[in-house]
Amino acid sequence: MKKEIKARWTAKTIAPSYPSGSNRVGFMITIHNLAELGFKQAMRLEGEEYIQYFDIPLERHLAMSKEEKNRQCEEFVQEMLRTLTEIENEHKRLEETARMISEEIITGQTSILQVKEERPLQIVDKGLVQKVVAQAKKLFLESPEMQKVWPLKELLSIAKNYALDEKWISTVGYLLVEEIALRQWLVQHDHDKQDVKKVRAYYKLLELVEQDFENLGKTLNAREVAKFLGEREFRNRVLHWGYKPTPEDAKETKEMAIGLLEFLKQH
Repeated sequence: MKKEIKARWTAKTIAPSYPSGSNRVGFMITIHNLAELGFKQAMRLEGEEYIQYFDIPLERHLAMSKEEKNRQCEEFVQEMLRTLTEIENEHKRLEETARMISEEIITGQTSILQVKEERPLQIVDKGLVQKVVAQAKKLFLESPEMQKVWPLKELLSIAKNYALDEKWISTVGYLLVEEIALRQWLVQHDHDKQDVKKVRAYYKLLELVEQDFENLGKTLNAREVAKFLGEREFRNRVLHWGYKPTPEDAKETKEMAIGLLEFLKQH
């Protein structure tokens, strides 16, 4: 079992510094082994030693034995240790909160405004907070995930000039992934790549898929494939006329894209 490390401290009597302290005796308590006790945050704030003061009435001091005075100081030392422990815990809590915020923002799980705590965060060291924030910002901006997002942010900024939003970009992306996946599937099923490349009409691609399934002895019509690709009119409105999809449109298109990719993998 690891041996418990005890605080090494000294006490010194002093005169209280306030005007009404003439009838009181002050004590300056110094804890000398902060590093050994593991109070790293206190060392950053206080240095190698931690000093606090308390005082008692003069009459009581004169009546106390040496053992009683020592016991009084020991009780105050325990109070000091509780304070140091609280400072250390708040520091760890602050670092954990900063880490959680930076990681969740980077992975897209949450936004800074969604981060809530059961009680307000007590800032122990403003300098530390600024340092953590700067590190989190640097991590966020320089992360591989963020580097991939920058082009999309630029695209969104330009698209907004034409009243197009992130739902439009998302829907267009899924529609194009669908079409690329469909063309690749056709090439993988013995269609000439140049012939597939020449196909421009949406319904012509569907007809090619239908023909392939007939050749395989399977029944499939264009309407069954269309449930994955979305309605032809909808695709045209989004891709060619800048129709702004509703949240439900965007959600349905995403589901269709995932469904199409799974469908093609199975055939």
